Amino acid sequence: TAIGPFTTSKYLSQAAGVNTDFDFGTDDWSYMFWLKEAPNSGYEVIASRAYLDGASFSGSLFYLAINTAGQFIAQISDDGWVTYDAMTSTNAIDDSAWHLITLTRRGGSMYLGVDGVEQTGVAFANAVASLSNTSATLQIGCRQGAVQPLTNASLSLLRISKTVPTPQQIKEIYEAEKPLFQAGA
Repeated sequence: TAIGPFTTSKYLSQAAGVNTDFDFGTDDWSYMFWLKEAPNSGYEVIASRAYLDGASFSGSLFYLAINTAGQFIAQISDDGWVTYDAMTSTNAIDDSAWHLITLTRRGGSMYLGVDGVEQTGVAFANAVASLSNTSATLQIGCRQGAVQPLTNASLSLLRISKTVPTPQQIKEIYEAEKPLFQAGA
């Protein structure tokens, strides 16, 4: 079962302080989900965890989106977006097909994966030391401030964890789950 598409009034949200398990601090973590995105030229947010104080972000945050070129992007900051680390998928994924997307933090580097294959990691070059923010809300399908909704996509099997699969495990998860997302499944 998939959820989506999303709008500025139809998205998932978790209030600040409800689940401190998402305050990963300096620990390793992973995000994993299946995404089906139709071709478009918009900028659409898949998930974000941040604190929006009026028009400005503060504290640590992460941001997962589809950019205007149809690529998956991840941005992470621990200072309200003054400095941030970012990673972009090599290929566009807005092709109306299901893709397994993974984002992991392993040993001070961020790794992005598409369909069971991780790209080369990006070391946290900026001040991204801790991803804890007790004031942050978690939003799926739209970012804080109810903007940039994921209007051309559906999500399935969203997982957020302090458990970080190895590249081999990510490949195996993709192979095991891929049949669930083929026509007629």
